[in-house]
Amino acid sequence: MRQRIKKIFLPILMLTGIVSIGISAQAAGESVGFGSESYRWELDVPAQIGVYAYSDQPVETAELYVHYNAEFLEYSSGGELIEPGTIHVTVGDGNSIEAGTLLELIPRKPGSTAVTIAGTNVKNVMGEDVTVSAASVAVDVPDADGNVPVIAAPENEEMESAEESTKVEDSKDEKDSALAHEDKQKETEKQENKTEHAVKPWKKWIVPGIAVLSVFILMSLIFVMMKEYRYASVKKKKEL
Repeated sequence: MRQRIKKIFLPILMLTGIVSIGISAQAAGESVGFGSESYRWELDVPAQIGVYAYSDQPVETAELYVHYNAEFLEYSSGGELIEPGTIHVTVGDGNSIEAGTLLELIPRKPGSTAVTIAGTNVKNVMGEDVTVSAASVAVDVPDADGNVPVIAAPENEEMESAEESTKVEDSKDEKDSALAHEDKQKETEKQENKTEHAVKPWKKWIVPGIAVLSVFILMSLIFVMMKEYRYASVKKKKEL
């Protein structure tokens, strides 16, 4: 009888271990990013930048700290301004693996700088609270001649300064056409990025489904074991 019980419960323990490993593995997919791979803004013109948190599971809540060079960029709106150069953002509703918002900054000096997301904590619907590595994006602000001088980046940011852009000597119409093409390309990259992280409705039900199946199998095995035990007891009484 003991051997039979071992044979029944050993697969159950193995299945439980597999489910636990699957749940732990879900915490490895948290990250942060921006709506585009780079930005090119006009001097003194308010510009928007998207900041996002991603996870393998729907994001319950994410706290992001966005850092920028306050000497060259001025805060306009979005999130909560902690101090010039630092914005606190809280996003997430538990319904999507992507949570984000738009911030608005105003370039006050021409140059090439960066915006960084650091000190981020992401909590998903599985209860996993993960600290995420920093991410940065380059921001170019041309001067009146189309040049982009290299300027200081925020302290402790983790990326190299963007290379100085070459001087644009084309006509104004050609400049406008190039900017329009860049804006269109950035929008395409943003859409591709969102598509890549788009939620798969069935994905969040995998782990709960396995758990329900495990319980069903466990109950079935217990039922079979009890039935065999009763049968053995009746048979033993008849033999006596």
